[in-house]
Amino acid sequence: PASGASVAIDDQQALLGDVGFAINSHWTAQLAVGAPIDLPVNASGSLRAPASPLAGTLGEVQVAPVVLSVLYTPRYFGRLEPYVGAGVAYAWMREAQGIDVQSLQATSEWGVVVQAGCEAALGPRWSAFIDARKLYVDTSVSGVIAPLGGVPVAASVSLDPLILNAGIGYRF
Repeated sequence: PASGASVAIDDQQALLGDVGFAINSHWTAQLAVGAPIDLPVNASGSLRAPASPLAGTLGEVQVAPVVLSVLYTPRYFGRLEPYVGAGVAYAWMREAQGIDVQSLQATSEWGVVVQAGCEAALGPRWSAFIDARKLYVDTSVSGVIAPLGGVPVAASVSLDPLILNAGIGYRF
């Protein structure tokens, strides 16, 4: 255990695609898949001490998010359809590349998602939407720290990104 050690992952932009199925006028099932994102994992907390032998970037992980949600539209306001939902999220860890931490490995894991947004009808088939999704996924990472003589390390990392999404929808 390293007292006060933590990691930081900066905000990133990603391409996300959604497909939904209207179960009835109030309930929708939705699958969202994100393009793979390269996330630099930076040393934080006590790992950023001035005397640390680490360069500051522990490694880089490529992750592709997959989110399955059930959405509920409680009420319609003319052309506006606000909705809330929840579901499961999968963080698919595609690749890991070590910098300070060599032989970096990260596990793909399941988590939960909560979601809220609003869709606005632009015509009979077209719409515009905005929403926010908060994911909660815990993953495990491991590797060795070469600057410290190959000391093995393992950590549990909580990923909790806020995904802000806007787009155009088409109903078939």
